[in-house]
Amino acid sequence: MPILAEVHSDDHAYQVELDAEPWFRQAGDNWILSLAGAGWANNYIADAVVEYFDGKQDYEDLTKLFEYVAAHPTIGRLDTPGFKCSSIDQAAALRWIDANRPHLFPARIAAVMNEAEAHIVARAFGADLA
Repeated sequence: MPILAEVHSDDHAYQVELDAEPWFRQAGDNWILSLAGAGWANNYIADAVVEYFDGKQDYEDLTKLFEYVAAHPTIGRLDTPGFKCSSIDQAAALRWIDANRPHLFPARIAAVMNEAEAHIVARAFGADLA
């Protein structure tokens, strides 16, 4: 069950899509809850998801992105360019959690998400949060 994630260098010279499901398989419940609570992307937790794949077989494009970032210490400014995990497919992640970590779904996931998102998720999966 693929969970698409998108990552790019800060200057957008490199953009990579990857399947984040292996991270979910090895992640502890608290990491998954933290990722959901932080909004699934554009944060340090989502970046940690991507870092998990650096140097792993079948993720060579991501390794090239990290090599690019390391080789370009400045891009017209004083700091080192970085990268950002700009999206993790929330719907796919929730389906995976429902199938593989049912003790987290929907109540514990909903508890860490904002209220509006939690109710949308609950309705989509036919769950009752009350």
